[in-house]
Amino acid sequence: MIGPDKLLVVSLLVTVTSAMLYSRYKPGWASLSSSSKASSSSPSSPSASLLRLRQGLDTLKSRSRLGTRSDLSSRETCSLQAVILRLDPPLRIDDDCSTAYVQTFGCRGGCSSYSQVDPRNTTNIFHSCSCCQPVRFTVSIAVIPCRNGQHMRVPVKDALRCSCRPCYADETPKDMANLRDFLTKAAVDTPLPIG
Repeated sequence: MIGPDKLLVVSLLVTVTSAMLYSRYKPGWASLSSSSKASSSSPSSPSASLLRLRQGLDTLKSRSRLGTRSDLSSRETCSLQAVILRLDPPLRIDDDCSTAYVQTFGCRGGCSSYSQVDPRNTTNIFHSCSCCQPVRFTVSIAVIPCRNGQHMRVPVKDALRCSCRPCYADETPKDMANLRDFLTKAAVDTPLPIG
């Protein structure tokens, strides 16, 4: 059988520990019993020091450079902008056609990117990177003037709408290579003159 002294010690430990846990996770909650109020309100009590530590961490978090995700998205400035594109004729007909300048549309701006310690595993770094990219695009036809009133038609990609989207290292070179191949093939395989 448990003696009254041991029962009193166990109940006191449970009361103090419960107050510490509630103060840690819910700083605004009062202590559960009047006996723990006296012990938890003293500056040297563990629950009061945990509460001060938690408030200090919350203050540091609010002053953090990274902020929250909503703070980062409010700084994104990705927008559609006009771009003047210089179109040179393919080498095989370089003497017969001249350079053309065409207005197209592209995406420009800044998007949020950051690295921070992963809260679930503090030995890992979590990376988040966004790039200003077209969400929708269209292909228009540009005209390169040639001799004797002839001209050459070249397809040009135009952005219609831009947004900050996750970016990956291997995607951009692949897209650029595909666009370069598309433009080169269209310009070289198109018989002269068109139109």
